[in-house]
Amino acid sequence: MSIVNLVQEETLAERVGGEVRGLCARFHLKQSDLARLLNISQGSVSLRFRGVQPFQLHEIEMLAEYFSTTAQVLMGFETEPRPRKPMSPEQWCAHRGSNPGPED
Repeated sequence: MSIVNLVQEETLAERVGGEVRGLCARFHLKQSDLARLLNISQGSVSLRFRGVQPFQLHEIEMLAEYFSTTAQVLMGFETEPRPRKPMSPEQWCAHRGSNPGPED
């Protein structure tokens, strides 16, 4: 008698969605935060998190840069460099006087 494997293999879309969803939970980010970053709707982020709709390659590249890691890590092929917490929106903007001119 053969044993039938009832565990379905995870698709790449599901794996990437799970990785990104986990990072958002770990760093206390909302789907709306990623929606703004990727310029897509919050509903589209939800579909990507569940692997129903795959992240597009340019989105994976943007997320890798956002989390200071690589696309390979987000796709589950590597473990280093470990993703880091992204900067808050306030830190993204240069503060006045942070780029001195030649007269300074």
